[in-house]
Amino acid sequence: SSQEQLERYTTERHASFSQVEREALRQTLSGHIGMALQPIVTVNGAHQTPTYYEALMRPKNEILNSPMALLDAAERQQMIGEAASVVLQQALRSLQRIPTGLGLFVNLHPEQLGNPEGLMRDLKPYAGSADRITLEITERSRLQDIEHWDESVRIIGDLGFAIAVDDLGAGYSSLSILADLRPQFIKLDMSLVRGLHLEPRKQRLVHLMATFGAATEAQV
Repeated sequence: SSQEQLERYTTERHASFSQVEREALRQTLSGHIGMALQPIVTVNGAHQTPTYYEALMRPKNEILNSPMALLDAAERQQMIGEAASVVLQQALRSLQRIPTGLGLFVNLHPEQLGNPEGLMRDLKPYAGSADRITLEITERSRLQDIEHWDESVRIIGDLGFAIAVDDLGAGYSSLSILADLRPQFIKLDMSLVRGLHLEPRKQRLVHLMATFGAATEAQV
């Protein structure tokens, strides 16, 4: 019937796309991932001094041509663990491009927190430079849903890496993730700081976060 033909065509087309996507993903992970380094500056009057750089993934592939495109494909292809590991290693290698004395921020994917052994394997070669590396965990990670996250956080601390909470204020677990992770850095989500000079409620909230940071020796 026409319905059966349509279903068969849709299935075949999906399988063909999936095969192309998987090949593009494997090709990208085999050496076609670049890293942009975005400066994090300390502002003193009119002077802005870079003190850290954040490594940002930049895939070099016509199909997977953005970070979200690559991560979405990795999830569809059930390769997110492999992809996250490759991206992390590439990001850590960016430390060679940063002037001595400056630090590097690197994002972790939530999947990596559920694999303490894999995380240890990826991080251990850089333990000698751990005092310059901060690992970012987004508030959107939903730690409560990730098995073994606490073991991964312990490994990060034991190796000497710092932890940053990223996107704070974007989700629903701001207070619990601060309590669970005890980060050295707190990065506020843009939704909290955009238009800050116009909204007293945001100003009070950011002031509260700054006070919390000072009390827990975390830099906001």
